[in-house]
Amino acid sequence: MMMTASKRRPDGRAGNDFDLDHLMATVSTPGQREAVRCRWRTATRAISSRQSLTGAWYWVPLPAGGGRVRWEVQEFFDVWRPSSDHVYIWQHVRDSLECHWRRRLAGIDYYSLPRGRVSRRIGVNGADTVLNIYHGNDAPRGGGGLASVRQAFNLPRSVGAMFDDHERCIAGQPEALSRALGIDLRVRGVEMSDLDWGDEA
Repeated sequence: MMMTASKRRPDGRAGNDFDLDHLMATVSTPGQREAVRCRWRTATRAISSRQSLTGAWYWVPLPAGGGRVRWEVQEFFDVWRPSSDHVYIWQHVRDSLECHWRRRLAGIDYYSLPRGRVSRRIGVNGADTVLNIYHGNDAPRGGGGLASVRQAFNLPRSVGAMFDDHERCIAGQPEALSRALGIDLRVRGVEMSDLDWGDEA
């Protein structure tokens, strides 16, 4: 029997639909939700037939034993529902952190980890769209840099990268996460007064 949009599987998918809200509402444990998100990432890249994808990502620290940290890109694609907005997907990043570190992190904010976005912008000629990586220039050491981002989103090496103040960590937030995890992540934020808010008052 063919799956329709009205018939959802326990992992939140209906056809090619990946619904993050449904996942949080129906899958009961952080470990199970983390496993589903990992399967979704693999499936989304397969469905795209290796075409370039857009969306948001966070650099996420995972315990590597011996007091060490392993950093990985956790990507959230624009084709997933309901949103790839950094504020929205933070609940999923925090869920992943709680799963791997076995700590409650309810008071930790989304400014605590390096992040960025892959999006399309209008090209020079006004007709074509150009893929671009926006980032805060604060990728952690040992994470593989933007090469890891390109791999996560099926991007060729030719896709350019642009610094964006809005993607930076805010001072005090990475330190708060470090304290909550009991390990120095060696990530530092910038003062709010140092950020370029463009034309905003």
